[in-house]
Amino acid sequence: MAKTTPRNTYYATIIYPESAPTEWKDILRDLHIKALISPLHNKDLDKNGQLKKEHYHVILIFESLKSQKQAQEVADKFGGVLVIPIYCLGAYSRYLCHTDDVDKAQYDSKDVIEIGGADYKVCCRTNDNAREEKNLMDLTQLILDNNIIYFHKAVKIVIEEHEDWFHTLTANSYYLRSVIMSLATEKRIGEIQ
Repeated sequence: MAKTTPRNTYYATIIYPESAPTEWKDILRDLHIKALISPLHNKDLDKNGQLKKEHYHVILIFESLKSQKQAQEVADKFGGVLVIPIYCLGAYSRYLCHTDDVDKAQYDSKDVIEIGGADYKVCCRTNDNAREEKNLMDLTQLILDNNIIYFHKAVKIVIEEHEDWFHTLTANSYYLRSVIMSLATEKRIGEIQ
C-alpha cells in the first residue's frame, strides 16, 4: 500500500528579518494567498531568560490541501523557514500575539497584518465553532423550509445565494444528505398513502 503524504490547508512559518528579503511582505502579498503576519516578536525570551532573535510568525491559509513540501516551497519565496502544519487555526492565530500564553511576552493584536482577505478575528474564533454551528442550523432550516429532496439543489442554492456556507455544506455533507434523504422518503411515503 502506497504511503500518502499528510496534507493540510493551514501552515505556519517564521520570518527572521535579518535573513529575509527586505520586501518579504510585498512578495507574500503578490502570491495572492490568505495569510496573517504577527507583530514583530522582539521581546520573547528563551528558557534561559535570554532574548530570542527577532522574528515574525506567519500563517498561510490555503484554499486546498497542500503537503508540507508544497507549503515550504511557497514560504521559500518570501524567506519563511521551518514550515509546520497547523492543526488548530484558532489557537495558532491567538499565538501570533501570545493571547493564550500569559507567561510569554504579549503583543498587540492591532499589529497583526491580514493579507489576501484573511481575517484575524475570525481566525481566532475558528475553533469555537459558534459561527459554523449557526451556518449549519441555517442551512438545515433552508433545506427543511424549501422541502429540498435533492442534494444538488442545496448545493446550487449555497453557491448562488449563500457562498459563505459552502464550507459548512462540504464539511457536513453526510449529515445534510441524511436530512435530505429523510425528506425525500417522507415525501415518497406521503405520495403512496
